[in-house]
Amino acid sequence: MSKVLVPRSAWPMDFPDVIIHSELAIRNRHPAYDKAKAGNAEAAIALVRDLLNSEAVELLQRTIGQHDVTLAAVSAIEKTGFNAIPDAMEHEIGKRLGLSVDTGELLQINKVAHTRAIGWSRRRSLAEK
Repeated sequence: MSKVLVPRSAWPMDFPDVIIHSELAIRNRHPAYDKAKAGNAEAAIALVRDLLNSEAVELLQRTIGQHDVTLAAVSAIEKTGFNAIPDAMEHEIGKRLGLSVDTGELLQINKVAHTRAIGWSRRRSLAEK
């Protein structure tokens, strides 16, 4: 399989805000988190079902509106193994909203090492890049 690299581009000004489902501290303390991060699919499903926020899912539905959407999670190999959380979240949101999913198509190729970082440190403006 050949690797396709897509250059980053700026988000359009009308791009929707990030929708957060849970505080990172709560996620980090969840009993299934470490196993899910290390590739345990059952732990990932339990984590997602416990932490997926219904109000956030409703906001996501309103944001999507009538657009034809396919969900695509970003897969990553972590130090402890394949991170099963994005796939579990993609499938659970897809099930709740009746959306199709495209599993395994987007792969993270860089190592950013911010697993335990607070949410705001994960975002940077274009001026900071």
